[in-house]
Amino acid sequence: MLEKLTRPQVKIEEDEVRKAFDAMYGEKVQCRMIIWPKGQERIATQVYDKIRSSEAEFASAARQQATSLLAQSGGRFDPIGHGGGDDPLIEKIAFGLKKDELSELFEIPNVGVAVMKRDNTLPPDTTKSFEQEKDFIHRRVFSKKVEWMIPQVMKKLQDEAKPLILLKYGTSDRDVIKAAEEELGLTHPASKPGAPRSAVPLPQK
Repeated sequence: MLEKLTRPQVKIEEDEVRKAFDAMYGEKVQCRMIIWPKGQERIATQVYDKIRSSEAEFASAARQQATSLLAQSGGRFDPIGHGGGDDPLIEKIAFGLKKDELSELFEIPNVGVAVMKRDNTLPPDTTKSFEQEKDFIHRRVFSKKVEWMIPQVMKKLQDEAKPLILLKYGTSDRDVIKAAEEELGLTHPASKPGAPRSAVPLPQK
């Protein structure tokens, strides 16, 4: 339902489609990354000189890092294209490196500190043309934009609805029953604790 509400609000310009085409089929760089979780910044600083001067040390640290997916691949992740990643900083660093060059330590918010090493440059895929792929890329961009906008639409609906929160998550069953009874008029809110509840008259036949 949220997707149906969101779709009419999504507009895609041609330059967005062209950028997505370049990101998918244009030049890419292949890098490896090591991430040290928050709190391990000091360890990263201590080992930096070793991994910068030795490929063996870098490869070993990449395989032993805390991020399991990166550790399994020796630090490798999907090639980065122009405008194709969710993190502009990582893209900027990757394209700013030369082959076999190691980046400086940099921070990834809410994650920790990281370092990247550029391995290869992957040339553009010249078998693909913009005109041939335009419709396919447009659908991909549209779907991604819809997915990105759904939380915003949800928040807007909630703000417009202005719900009155009577009970918060974690409220005890006893308090839920009491609040429901008072809302329905089954008990009087001001009645003394322990006082017998007045019977609710049944409708006459």
